[in-house]
Amino acid sequence: MDWTQLTSQKAKEFIDQVASKEDATLFDLSACEVHTLPLSFYDGYSLYRIVNKNMIPHLTLDYLSNGENHYYMDGSENAFHNLNARNALNLDKNNVNAYMELYISYVYEHGNSFEFVHDQNERIEPKLTSIENNLYHISVPLLYQNAVVDSHIIVEQNGSIHIKKPTEVSFLVNLKPGKNIAYRHPLENKIIEESKALLFETKTGARLLEIAEKQMTQIRVLNSPNYHGFITNERICYIIMPAAEQTAKYLQAIILTGCLRDAEQIASRYIHPTQEAELDIYETVNFGKNLDMVTEMCKMVEELEDKGFPEGLAALSKLGMERVYKGYKNGQDNDTLMNTYIAALERHGILD
Repeated sequence: MDWTQLTSQKAKEFIDQVASKEDATLFDLSACEVHTLPLSFYDGYSLYRIVNKNMIPHLTLDYLSNGENHYYMDGSENAFHNLNARNALNLDKNNVNAYMELYISYVYEHGNSFEFVHDQNERIEPKLTSIENNLYHISVPLLYQNAVVDSHIIVEQNGSIHIKKPTEVSFLVNLKPGKNIAYRHPLENKIIEESKALLFETKTGARLLEIAEKQMTQIRVLNSPNYHGFITNERICYIIMPAAEQTAKYLQAIILTGCLRDAEQIASRYIHPTQEAELDIYETVNFGKNLDMVTEMCKMVEELEDKGFPEGLAALSKLGMERVYKGYKNGQDNDTLMNTYIAALERHGILD
Protein backbone atom coordinates (compact mmCIF):
# COMPACT_ATOMS: atom_id res chain seq x y z
CA MET A 1 0.00 0.00 0.00
CA ASP A 2 1.05 3.59 -0.61
CA TRP A 3 1.24 6.57 1.73
CA THR A 4 -1.70 9.00 1.58
CA GLN A 5 -1.20 12.69 2.36
CA LEU A 6 -3.74 14.25 4.70
CA THR A 7 -5.51 17.48 3.85
CA SER A 8 -4.14 20.64 5.46
CA GLN A 9 -6.96 20.66 8.01
CA LYS A 10 -6.54 16.99 8.94
CA ALA A 11 -2.77 17.47 9.14
CA LYS A 12 -3.23 20.43 11.49
CA GLU A 13 -5.57 18.42 13.71
CA PHE A 14 -3.06 15.59 14.01
CA ILE A 15 -0.06 17.86 14.61
CA ASP A 16 -1.96 19.82 17.25
CA GLN A 17 -2.50 16.57 19.16
CA VAL A 18 1.12 15.37 19.11
CA ALA A 19 3.21 18.57 18.98
CA SER A 20 5.68 19.38 21.74
CA LYS A 21 5.70 22.95 23.06
CA GLU A 22 9.37 22.58 23.97
CA ASP A 23 10.29 21.65 20.40
CA ALA A 24 7.56 23.61 18.64
CA THR A 25 9.66 24.41 15.54
CA LEU A 26 9.69 20.74 14.59
CA PHE A 27 5.91 20.95 14.16
CA ASP A 28 5.76 24.24 12.24
CA LEU A 29 2.65 23.84 10.07
CA SER A 30 4.17 25.89 7.26
CA ALA A 31 6.98 23.32 6.88
CA CYS A 32 5.12 20.08 7.67
CA GLU A 33 3.01 17.53 5.84
CA VAL A 34 1.28 14.48 7.35
CA HIS A 35 0.96 11.14 5.58
CA THR A 36 -0.70 7.85 6.60
CA LEU A 37 -0.10 4.20 5.75
CA PRO A 38 -2.65 1.50 6.72
CA LEU A 39 -1.47 -1.46 8.81
CA SER A 40 -3.10 -4.87 8.38
CA PHE A 41 -2.06 -6.28 11.76
CA TYR A 42 -3.02 -3.51 14.21
CA ASP A 43 -6.81 -3.16 14.26
CA GLY A 44 -7.84 0.44 13.64
CA TYR A 45 -4.26 1.76 13.67
CA SER A 46 -2.18 3.22 10.87
CA LEU A 47 1.36 4.50 10.55
CA TYR A 48 1.30 8.32 10.61
CA ARG A 49 4.28 10.35 9.39
CA ILE A 50 5.00 14.02 9.92
CA VAL A 51 7.43 15.29 7.29
CA ASN A 52 9.22 18.54 8.19
CA LYS A 53 10.73 20.04 5.02
CA ASN A 54 12.79 22.76 6.67
CA MET A 55 15.90 21.12 5.22
CA ILE A 56 17.03 18.23 3.04
CA PRO A 57 17.00 15.36 4.01
CA HIS A 58 13.59 15.99 5.57
CA LEU A 59 12.91 15.24 9.20
CA THR A 60 10.34 12.45 9.59
CA LEU A 61 8.45 11.69 12.81
CA ASP A 62 6.45 8.46 12.77
CA TYR A 63 3.59 7.29 14.99
CA LEU A 64 1.21 4.39 15.43
CA SER A 65 -2.21 6.04 15.74
CA ASN A 66 -5.93 5.35 15.47
CA GLY A 67 -6.69 9.08 15.31
CA GLU A 68 -7.14 9.33 19.08
CA ASN A 69 -4.30 7.37 20.66
CA HIS A 70 -0.83 8.26 19.37
CA TYR A 71 2.38 6.32 20.02
CA TYR A 72 5.63 7.84 18.80
CA MET A 73 8.17 5.57 17.11
CA ASP A 74 11.27 6.64 19.03
CA GLY A 75 13.72 3.88 18.12
CA SER A 76 12.75 1.71 21.08
CA GLU A 77 10.03 -0.89 21.64
CA ASN A 78 7.74 1.55 23.45
CA ALA A 79 5.05 1.89 20.77
CA PHE A 80 4.87 -1.90 20.35
CA HIS A 81 4.51 -2.38 24.12
CA ASN A 82 1.57 0.02 24.13
CA LEU A 83 -0.38 -1.45 21.24
CA ASN A 84 0.27 -5.08 22.14
CA ALA A 85 -0.84 -4.37 25.72
CA ARG A 86 -4.07 -2.87 24.32
CA ASN A 87 -4.73 -6.18 22.48
CA ALA A 88 -4.80 -4.26 19.20
CA LEU A 89 -2.68 -6.89 17.44
CA ASN A 90 -4.36 -9.28 15.01
CA LEU A 91 -1.73 -11.51 13.42
CA ASP A 92 -2.24 -14.08 10.70
CA LYS A 93 -0.13 -15.78 8.06
CA ASN A 94 -0.74 -12.92 5.63
CA ASN A 95 0.49 -10.08 7.85
CA VAL A 96 3.02 -11.56 10.29
CA ASN A 97 5.90 -10.73 7.92
CA ALA A 98 4.76 -7.09 7.78
CA TYR A 99 4.60 -7.00 11.60
CA MET A 100 8.15 -8.33 11.86
CA GLU A 101 9.34 -5.90 9.19
CA LEU A 102 7.85 -2.96 11.10
CA TYR A 103 9.58 -4.07 14.29
CA ILE A 104 12.95 -4.44 12.58
CA SER A 105 12.60 -1.10 10.80
CA TYR A 106 11.84 0.91 13.93
CA VAL A 107 13.59 -0.74 16.89
CA TYR A 108 17.26 -0.28 17.75
CA GLU A 109 18.63 -3.52 19.22
CA HIS A 110 21.56 -3.42 21.61
CA GLY A 111 23.32 -5.68 24.04
CA ASN A 112 22.63 -9.06 22.40
CA SER A 113 25.59 -9.44 20.01
CA PHE A 114 23.57 -8.84 16.84
CA GLU A 115 22.00 -6.01 14.87
CA PHE A 116 18.99 -5.77 12.62
CA VAL A 117 20.02 -5.17 9.01
CA HIS A 118 18.75 -1.83 7.68
CA ASP A 119 19.77 -1.95 4.02
CA GLN A 120 19.41 1.49 2.42
CA ASN A 121 19.49 0.15 -1.13
CA GLU A 122 17.43 -3.02 -0.95
CA ARG A 123 14.34 -3.73 1.13
CA ILE A 124 14.95 -6.55 3.61
CA GLU A 125 11.80 -8.65 3.89
CA PRO A 126 11.16 -11.30 6.56
CA LYS A 127 10.10 -14.70 5.18
CA LEU A 128 7.50 -16.92 6.83
CA THR A 129 8.92 -20.45 6.72
CA SER A 130 6.26 -22.40 8.67
CA ILE A 131 3.36 -22.20 11.15
CA GLU A 132 3.18 -24.66 14.04
CA ASN A 133 0.71 -24.48 16.95
CA ASN A 134 -0.04 -20.76 16.27
CA LEU A 135 3.69 -20.01 16.26
CA TYR A 136 5.03 -18.25 13.17
CA HIS A 137 8.54 -19.28 12.16
CA ILE A 138 10.34 -16.53 10.27
CA SER A 139 13.75 -16.05 8.67
CA VAL A 140 15.33 -12.62 8.11
CA PRO A 141 18.98 -11.50 7.72
CA LEU A 142 20.73 -10.31 10.90
CA LEU A 143 24.18 -8.85 11.40
CA TYR A 144 26.03 -11.17 13.78
CA GLN A 145 29.76 -11.04 14.54
CA ASN A 146 30.36 -8.71 11.58
CA ALA A 147 28.63 -11.01 9.09
CA VAL A 148 25.10 -11.11 7.67
CA VAL A 149 23.44 -14.42 8.60
CA ASP A 150 19.95 -15.88 8.30
CA SER A 151 18.03 -16.04 11.54
CA HIS A 152 15.34 -18.25 13.00
CA ILE A 153 12.65 -16.17 14.69
CA ILE A 154 9.41 -17.32 16.30
CA VAL A 155 6.53 -14.86 16.62
CA GLU A 156 3.66 -15.71 18.96
CA GLN A 157 0.05 -14.77 18.32
CA ASN A 158 0.32 -12.12 21.05
CA GLY A 159 3.22 -10.43 19.21
CA SER A 160 6.11 -11.58 21.38
CA ILE A 161 9.28 -12.23 19.38
CA HIS A 162 11.79 -15.00 20.15
CA ILE A 163 15.08 -15.11 18.25
CA LYS A 164 16.41 -18.68 18.34
CA LYS A 165 19.31 -18.35 15.90
CA PRO A 166 22.11 -17.08 15.68
CA THR A 167 21.63 -16.31 19.41
CA GLU A 168 18.69 -16.70 21.79
CA VAL A 169 16.81 -13.64 23.07
CA SER A 170 13.15 -12.61 23.39
CA PHE A 171 11.30 -9.30 22.96
CA LEU A 172 7.82 -7.97 23.80
CA VAL A 173 7.22 -10.72 26.35
CA ASN A 174 6.72 -8.68 29.53
CA LEU A 175 4.82 -5.66 28.26
CA LYS A 176 5.42 -2.30 29.91
CA PRO A 177 3.10 0.27 28.31
CA GLY A 178 3.74 3.96 28.89
CA LYS A 179 1.52 6.99 28.47
CA ASN A 180 3.56 9.99 27.40
CA ILE A 181 5.21 10.76 24.06
CA ALA A 182 8.92 11.33 24.69
CA TYR A 183 10.68 13.24 21.93
CA ARG A 184 13.89 14.01 23.78
CA HIS A 185 16.43 11.31 24.48
CA PRO A 186 16.34 10.00 28.08
CA LEU A 187 20.13 10.42 28.29
CA GLU A 188 20.25 13.71 26.36
CA ASN A 189 22.83 15.50 28.53
CA LYS A 190 25.12 12.47 28.54
CA ILE A 191 24.88 12.09 24.74
CA ILE A 192 25.67 15.78 24.22
CA GLU A 193 28.70 15.74 26.51
CA GLU A 194 30.05 12.54 24.96
CA SER A 195 29.60 13.99 21.46
CA LYS A 196 31.39 17.18 22.45
CA ALA A 197 34.28 15.20 23.92
CA LEU A 198 34.76 13.41 20.59
CA LEU A 199 34.60 16.72 18.70
CA PHE A 200 37.31 18.17 20.93
CA GLU A 201 39.69 15.51 19.58
CA THR A 202 39.99 17.56 16.36
CA LYS A 203 40.75 21.17 15.49
CA THR A 204 37.61 21.37 13.35
CA GLY A 205 35.39 20.11 16.14
CA ALA A 206 36.98 22.34 18.77
CA ARG A 207 36.57 25.39 16.54
CA LEU A 208 32.90 24.68 15.93
CA LEU A 209 32.19 24.13 19.63
CA GLU A 210 33.91 27.40 20.51
CA ILE A 211 31.81 29.29 17.96
CA ALA A 212 28.63 27.54 19.13
CA GLU A 213 29.29 28.59 22.71
CA LYS A 214 29.83 32.22 21.72
CA GLN A 215 26.67 32.23 19.61
CA MET A 216 24.69 30.35 22.31
CA THR A 217 23.68 27.63 19.84
CA GLN A 218 21.43 25.04 21.48
CA ILE A 219 22.07 21.30 21.15
CA ARG A 220 19.33 18.75 21.71
CA VAL A 221 18.96 15.01 21.13
CA LEU A 222 15.80 13.77 19.40
CA ASN A 223 14.52 10.20 19.70
CA SER A 224 14.10 8.51 16.32
CA PRO A 225 14.86 5.18 14.60
CA ASN A 226 17.02 7.18 12.16
CA TYR A 227 20.50 8.69 12.38
CA HIS A 228 21.00 12.21 11.08
CA GLY A 229 21.00 15.83 12.12
CA PHE A 230 18.40 18.56 11.90
CA ILE A 231 18.68 22.28 12.54
CA THR A 232 16.19 25.11 12.66
CA ASN A 233 16.77 28.70 11.60
CA GLU A 234 16.72 29.50 15.34
CA ARG A 235 20.06 27.63 15.56
CA ILE A 236 18.73 24.69 17.54
CA CYS A 237 20.77 21.63 16.58
CA TYR A 238 19.24 18.17 16.90
CA ILE A 239 21.30 15.00 17.05
CA ILE A 240 18.81 12.35 15.90
CA MET A 241 19.25 8.79 17.18
CA PRO A 242 17.30 5.86 18.71
CA ALA A 243 16.01 6.27 22.25
CA ALA A 244 17.29 2.78 23.07
CA GLU A 245 20.90 3.67 22.21
CA GLN A 246 22.67 4.75 25.37
CA THR A 247 26.03 6.23 24.32
CA ALA A 248 27.33 8.72 21.78
CA LYS A 249 29.83 7.41 19.28
CA TYR A 250 31.74 9.04 16.43
CA LEU A 251 28.52 8.87 14.42
CA GLN A 252 26.83 11.34 16.77
CA ALA A 253 29.96 13.50 16.80
CA ILE A 254 30.07 13.62 12.99
CA ILE A 255 26.37 14.53 12.88
CA LEU A 256 26.91 17.29 15.43
CA THR A 257 29.81 18.62 13.36
CA GLY A 258 27.51 19.18 10.39
CA CYS A 259 24.80 20.79 12.51
CA LEU A 260 27.22 23.19 14.20
CA ARG A 261 28.61 24.20 10.81
CA ASP A 262 25.07 24.93 9.63
CA ALA A 263 24.44 26.96 12.79
CA GLU A 264 27.54 28.99 11.94
CA GLN A 265 26.08 29.65 8.50
CA ILE A 266 22.68 30.64 9.91
CA ALA A 267 24.33 33.08 12.31
CA SER A 268 25.74 34.75 9.18
CA ARG A 269 22.17 34.93 7.77
CA TYR A 270 22.68 32.03 5.38
CA ILE A 271 19.37 30.47 6.42
CA HIS A 272 17.19 27.66 5.12
CA PRO A 273 14.55 28.95 2.68
CA THR A 274 10.90 28.49 3.57
CA GLN A 275 8.57 26.17 1.70
CA GLU A 276 7.12 29.21 -0.06
CA ALA A 277 10.39 29.69 -1.95
CA GLU A 278 10.63 28.54 -5.57
CA LEU A 279 11.69 24.90 -5.85
CA ASP A 280 14.99 25.76 -7.60
CA ILE A 281 15.93 28.19 -4.83
CA TYR A 282 14.86 25.75 -2.11
CA GLU A 283 16.95 22.92 -3.54
CA THR A 284 19.96 25.03 -4.52
CA VAL A 285 20.27 26.62 -1.08
CA ASN A 286 19.71 23.38 0.81
CA PHE A 287 22.14 21.37 -1.29
CA GLY A 288 24.74 24.12 -1.09
CA LYS A 289 24.43 24.28 2.69
CA ASN A 290 24.50 20.49 2.96
CA LEU A 291 27.65 20.13 0.91
CA ASP A 292 29.33 22.73 3.10
CA MET A 293 28.24 20.76 6.18
CA VAL A 294 29.50 17.46 4.75
CA THR A 295 32.80 19.10 3.79
CA GLU A 296 33.22 20.15 7.42
CA MET A 297 32.52 16.56 8.44
CA CYS A 298 35.20 15.43 5.98
CA LYS A 299 37.70 17.81 7.57
CA MET A 300 37.02 16.26 10.97
CA VAL A 301 37.30 12.71 9.57
CA GLU A 302 40.62 13.58 7.94
CA GLU A 303 41.94 14.97 11.23
CA LEU A 304 40.84 11.80 13.02
CA GLU A 305 42.57 9.65 10.41
CA ASP A 306 45.75 11.68 10.85
CA LYS A 307 45.58 10.74 14.53
CA GLY A 308 45.09 7.06 13.71
CA PHE A 309 41.34 6.88 14.39
CA PRO A 310 39.41 5.17 11.54
CA GLU A 311 36.11 5.42 13.42
CA GLY A 312 35.32 8.79 11.88
CA LEU A 313 35.30 7.41 8.34
CA ALA A 314 33.21 4.44 9.47
CA ALA A 315 30.67 6.89 10.90
CA LEU A 316 30.63 8.98 7.73
CA SER A 317 30.14 5.79 5.71
CA LYS A 318 27.11 4.91 7.83
CA LEU A 319 25.63 8.24 6.70
CA GLY A 320 26.32 7.24 3.08
CA MET A 321 28.98 9.90 2.51
CA GLU A 322 32.09 7.75 2.02
CA ARG A 323 32.38 8.62 -1.69
CA VAL A 324 32.06 12.31 -0.87
CA TYR A 325 35.00 11.89 1.50
CA LYS A 326 36.99 10.16 -1.23
CA GLY A 327 36.20 13.05 -3.59
CA TYR A 328 37.20 15.56 -0.90
CA LYS A 329 40.50 13.75 -0.36
CA ASN A 330 41.13 13.65 -4.11
CA GLY A 331 40.67 17.41 -4.37
CA GLN A 332 37.47 17.46 -6.42
CA ASP A 333 36.31 20.99 -7.25
CA ASN A 334 33.05 22.19 -5.73
CA ASP A 335 30.87 21.35 -8.76
CA THR A 336 32.25 17.82 -9.03
CA LEU A 337 31.94 17.29 -5.30
CA MET A 338 28.32 18.45 -5.47
CA ASN A 339 27.64 15.83 -8.16
CA THR A 340 29.26 13.20 -5.94
CA TYR A 341 27.09 14.33 -3.03
CA ILE A 342 23.85 14.25 -5.08
CA ALA A 343 24.75 10.77 -6.34
CA ALA A 344 25.25 9.62 -2.73
CA LEU A 345 21.77 10.86 -1.80
CA GLU A 346 20.26 9.04 -4.77
CA ARG A 347 22.20 5.85 -4.03
CA HIS A 348 20.87 5.75 -0.47
CA GLY A 349 17.28 6.46 -1.46
CA ILE A 350 17.16 9.99 0.00
CA LEU A 351 16.49 11.47 -3.43
CA ASP A 352 14.44 9.85 -6.18
